[in-house]
Amino acid sequence: MNKFFNNLNNREKYLIFGAISFAVIALIFIYANRIMNDLNVSEKRLNKAKSDYQYVVSKAELLNSKLINSSDDTYKIESYIKDIFSIPSSDLKVEYLNKSLMISIKAKNLQEAIIISDEITITLNRKLKSFIY
Repeated sequence: MNKFFNNLNNREKYLIFGAISFAVIALIFIYANRIMNDLNVSEKRLNKAKSDYQYVVSKAELLNSKLINSSDDTYKIESYIKDIFSIPSSDLKVEYLNKSLMISIKAKNLQEAIIISDEITITLNRKLKSFIY
């Protein structure tokens, strides 16, 4: 083989070297193109999975919110508020008085108490009758 290669002209050697170089570059290009296509397909699948997940989460939150809104069980409402707002159980009390829902929360200041009470009324879809600080 070595003897055959040495018997070739310089022009033939350059042509063989060029053909081999072209083949290697073509293989690299094909491999890179395949990787890019796989990456694009994976990205589309990821985006679809994210949107499906967000859709399911939003529907689950909506269903949970509707169940809590129609519920008169103070334990369910209390656990729902704890889960949504991360309020410690010692700082939260939920009870029914005179067919009204009374929620007691310990807050650091008035502004925090107003923000939490507004979020609870929006989340539970109920009207705030009074606010005591």
